[in-house]
Amino acid sequence: MYILGLTGGMASGKTTVAGFLKACGAAIVDADKIVHDLQQAGTEETKIIADKLGKNVLNEEGGLSRPALAAAIQADKSVLTFLEDVLHPAVRREELNQLKAAANTGHGVAILDIPLLFETEAHLLSDGVAVCHSPLEVRKERAFARPGMNEDKWKNLLARRWDDAKMLQHADFVIDTNTTLPETKEQVQSLYEHIVETLDAEFSADAAWPQKWAAM
Repeated sequence: MYILGLTGGMASGKTTVAGFLKACGAAIVDADKIVHDLQQAGTEETKIIADKLGKNVLNEEGGLSRPALAAAIQADKSVLTFLEDVLHPAVRREELNQLKAAANTGHGVAILDIPLLFETEAHLLSDGVAVCHSPLEVRKERAFARPGMNEDKWKNLLARRWDDAKMLQHADFVIDTNTTLPETKEQVQSLYEHIVETLDAEFSADAAWPQKWAAM
């Protein structure tokens, strides 16, 4: 099974590209969804975080409130490190579980859809990395069309990620998302076909799956 790491800057069209890859037949491991699920009521991670930060970080359903967490981080930057220490290992375990499920159901290609792919070093657990790319000004315009976005939030999100130049330097594939949806879809289909052709060839002994994930 070929593991493709998928990432990109804020509002770079990564979700759309992941949808196109899923339509091609790839299994999608969505880190954002995993984090969302871990922050629901009743999870061990929610309990640990609420015990540390207080019940005021919980919403009415008993899950973690993203606005409350954002406020806690704004007040004390060490909160972000604490959250990452709690959530990142749990996210990685669930990614492993989903990759196992993909392999067991015969998927030849799995997508690690991770916004902080490089920053969490998940690219080292991939066979290749695709970066979704649009110019910064285009991405900012898209981001500010979303509810709740403001200048401070935008700057904080940018500060957590590699800049475009660094991402592109480490990319194996670049998907231009500053174009029409049909043109983006065509790029994605060509990339998927290329990966499938790679699978048909002799696959490397140091492939990401399962070797690099064996110690997880």
